[in-house]
Amino acid sequence: MPIPEINLNGTLKVEFDHIFNGNLASYAAYQGEEGRGSHNDDGYIWKVSYKVTNDNNISFESYYLFMSVEESEIGIFPSTSWQEPSNLTKEYGLNIKKAFGDRGMTSEDNHKRILEDDKYYFGIEALYTEVDIGHSQLTGTSKIDEKDHGYSVITGMKILEAPKFGLDARVAFNQFGKARFGCNTNDTFVTDGKLYHGRFAPGTTITCNVDNLDHTVETYSTTIGILPYYNLGNFYLNANAGFNRWDQAFLEHGKGVSNLSYDYTGIDFYHGFGLGANIGNFTLELAKLNYNMHYDAESLNASIKYNF
Repeated sequence: MPIPEINLNGTLKVEFDHIFNGNLASYAAYQGEEGRGSHNDDGYIWKVSYKVTNDNNISFESYYLFMSVEESEIGIFPSTSWQEPSNLTKEYGLNIKKAFGDRGMTSEDNHKRILEDDKYYFGIEALYTEVDIGHSQLTGTSKIDEKDHGYSVITGMKILEAPKFGLDARVAFNQFGKARFGCNTNDTFVTDGKLYHGRFAPGTTITCNVDNLDHTVETYSTTIGILPYYNLGNFYLNANAGFNRWDQAFLEHGKGVSNLSYDYTGIDFYHGFGLGANIGNFTLELAKLNYNMHYDAESLNASIKYNF
């Protein structure tokens, strides 16, 4: 997969894995009870890497890995019960390998392209996000900041090309950053009903009973969509719609109280539109997207893509 602009000729890999089954042994969690394990059957892994190989058959592969594992089932036994919390893993790294033998290894071993089509692209997006955590009508010292910065890793391919119209398919991993709320004793706010798994009805006024109470919502998602577009010379307009597999974590902590956490996950729709420009093998795009989730979100996206 050559990138002549920077004199690279390597192999780009984009990998998505769904976790169907997982088991964890943590004897400390069972207080000495052997044979007790936690089971989890929900989660996913994203991995993106680019590998180049020099004339000495030494390969250099930089990579980014993201793994999301949901809460385990609740284990209940005569003397104890437990639940492993959800967890997120982010990893950046560099693999260095040396091949021995006559053939060695190369970065271009006639890899079969997706659907035998080489009209695909890879890119990154900077996101300016807003996640609606459902708190309103704040009083006292309460503060809320639902806006943050995030990023997306995107890859896609052209399905249809015509002089004026076209259609792309796209997959993206999205990190939305954090939305935060804070309050102190006797401050109040009104909930939209999503707080604590819907414990309170929409419109209920909540009073903070501790100082330095903090609510944080973290959001990640994987989107699979189609992008019909209309060409205007080197520019284009597009629509973007599809499925959004999302994960959100709600975290609460305050002075002198135990921490709380709630995890939400689901599959919903997303939609939006964009404006872009093609400059050689590169594409620059600005887009506005909306995502249906437990805590709905929207983002302004600025992306750069390389067309292979």
